[in-house]
Amino acid sequence: MFANALAAMRLTLAKMAGDKMTYARGTNQAVIIASAGKSTFETTNDAGLAEEVQSDDWLVAPEELILAGEPIEPRHGDQITLQDGRVFEVMAIANQPPWRWSDQFRTWYRIHSKQVA
Repeated sequence: MFANALAAMRLTLAKMAGDKMTYARGTNQAVIIASAGKSTFETTNDAGLAEEVQSDDWLVAPEELILAGEPIEPRHGDQITLQDGRVFEVMAIANQPPWRWSDQFRTWYRIHSKQVA
């Protein structure tokens, strides 16, 4: 029952807050629906001082990420292009992996990125 409610919530989020964008790795690409978010990480700079670093995040259903007919996990260097032309690069922020699960049920990838164009 809980799984059904979670699936319904994911569909509602995609419809209400999701945007179409292009996810690319090299020459392979797919049009996906993702919802924008942000994460804040604490790291230490070269001077040894603590600082906060923020990433632009994308909540993506795992079944959306199909490239060349194969499911993939997000990887450093992949690119996300929004319909308005802005480009974000998937990257590890503050010594964290470039993505994590959004919740304990592995509902969405939370993909970390920075705008590059």
